[in-house]
Amino acid sequence: MTENCTYNFKSFFLHGNQTSGLENEQRFLRRIFHRRKKNADLPFNFLPPFCLFENCRISGEIPVIGVPEEKDGWIVRPISGVEGQAGKLPAFPGYPPLPGPPCFILGYAGDAAGQVIGEFRGHCEDGQPFSIRIWYTADLSVSVTWEHGSAYSVLYSIGPEKWHKADRD
Repeated sequence: MTENCTYNFKSFFLHGNQTSGLENEQRFLRRIFHRRKKNADLPFNFLPPFCLFENCRISGEIPVIGVPEEKDGWIVRPISGVEGQAGKLPAFPGYPPLPGPPCFILGYAGDAAGQVIGEFRGHCEDGQPFSIRIWYTADLSVSVTWEHGSAYSVLYSIGPEKWHKADRD
């Protein structure tokens, strides 16, 4: 049976260079995951790194992106300096709900998440915390077509960007 779902939510994104760094981490983590789980039913990731930002706001301090960690099977980078909770969290077909604390979502590794992060930290010099001074928010629209065990197709679009800048110290 084919399942079609569409999701729309406000998201938080980084500027080009920092997004590129997270995408490189995401690729490295995906390679580690697929080496460990050769016959995984679901893809490690199907979206660029993003952070759910519904009902959230910057607290006034400069946001800091933390080191990769595991949250309910998801591999994420938590964000300090962001307040709020994303409200009701969407769950893409076949996956558990997205993690709630403000964080950049890199991918889903399920019960292998801790091992994937451990190998990542042992072989990669990236993954250190970093602060951000410029970011944008935008609506993220995701359409998923899923046929259990055989296909997972995703189309996404990012709406108009609203740029933000941290206050100087």
